[in-house]
Amino acid sequence: VLSPLKGQDNVHQLWLQQKYTTLTAPRVLAGWKEAQLIIAETSTGQAAVDAINKLRASASLPLFSSTDPTAIAAQVVEERRRELFLDGQRLGDLLRLGIPFPSGVTIAGAPIGPITCIPLPLTERAINPNLKNYPLTLTPK
Repeated sequence: VLSPLKGQDNVHQLWLQQKYTTLTAPRVLAGWKEAQLIIAETSTGQAAVDAINKLRASASLPLFSSTDPTAIAAQVVEERRRELFLDGQRLGDLLRLGIPFPSGVTIAGAPIGPITCIPLPLTERAINPNLKNYPLTLTPK
């Protein structure tokens, strides 16, 4: 949902997620929807399509139809991207499936690139002598 509020840069409008609307909103650790996605990913052909369609039918979405293995695999990835939004699965999917990371610049002009791990902040490196030479460190601007 597009908010009337401004984001961190005080220029661009803030987009608000609607999946977890309160701090106490329940988080599903492993549920039926993710199970259908696992079934779809580990199956082939019509069995994979059926698992995708069970998930889509539960959300009143149009059913998916294909016999092309590449299209089915791409749909599974897309369904995972959408269904598991904000659940901490995307980085693992990108790494596991070899999906290219986004690169370029953000809406605010900040560069983004193919970092495959979460960079450590400068403060973390400063307090841990074992990380003295850790290469991926965010430095303050």
